[in-house]
Amino acid sequence: MRSILGQRPLRYVFAAKRDLHVGSGMNAARWPGTLLEATHSEMALGTFAVLQTIPAMLMLPFHGSHH
Repeated sequence: MRSILGQRPLRYVFAAKRDLHVGSGMNAARWPGTLLEATHSEMALGTFAVLQTIPAMLMLPFHGSHH
């Protein structure tokens, strides 16, 4: 791992990937609060959560195993 991180272009790739994950996590954490604040509706929040999960559930049979 040290030899990989010793290469500047690969450090940039790892840093970009890290930043992408941090930004995605922040976005995912903020959306429900924004929706609830805008609609004042727990039903809208629940519907959002279900709709957000549907694509992952549809792709699950095609994903395969990580083991």
